[in-house]
Amino acid sequence: MRYLLTTWGLSVAIINTVHAFGGAYVGADLGLGYASTQHKYADLQGKGKATQTAYGAVYGAHAGYLYEIGTSKTIVGGELYGNLGSMNPSIKVGADNYPVQGDVKIKRSNSVGAALIVGKMLNIKTLLYGRVAYERATYQHEYKFRASNTVGQQAGKTLKKNIAFTAPIIGAGIAYKAARMIMVGGEYQFAGMYGKKKVLSVSNIQTETDPVEHRILLKVSFVFG
Repeated sequence: MRYLLTTWGLSVAIINTVHAFGGAYVGADLGLGYASTQHKYADLQGKGKATQTAYGAVYGAHAGYLYEIGTSKTIVGGELYGNLGSMNPSIKVGADNYPVQGDVKIKRSNSVGAALIVGKMLNIKTLLYGRVAYERATYQHEYKFRASNTVGQQAGKTLKKNIAFTAPIIGAGIAYKAARMIMVGGEYQFAGMYGKKKVLSVSNIQTETDPVEHRILLKVSFVFG
């Protein structure tokens, strides 16, 4: 009888451990971002193109749910998230071989998205996973045209415009169950499929932007149940 009770207890413990990554969770993200932004400019004099990079912090929050398929150690789930970033490249604008007309500071104010997660448990505490998300990111463009602007009509002016991008975001990560209700991990996200989008179209000036981001995040989550 003692043997049967001991065996039953171990079986229950193993079943509970196998499902260590199941359930709902919420948490916070903090990490480093790298932005590479290409900006195109055109006016009556011609066209110009420049690319600028910038590093900064990325921070935000997430909430999701994970589920193990049977006892396969295959984990599937979904996650909602949002974050802010401080990667703010500044780019000089103007037609090639002509005087610089001004500067543009590009700030990614926020992004929100929903992700599908698929992973495999390497052991009872470690999960390796990939993710595909669909994200909406908003970028603020602040143009400061110089007083000596040769186009004339925008000389000395400051123009601001927000542009929203929606695109798939891919990534991968590793999660570790530090305790029954605490999950920690690291994640890489690639936001490089936003594509080009027009920003300004005023007084014979047209501009276009094409942002790309790489993010490395530390994630800490509280797991319910």
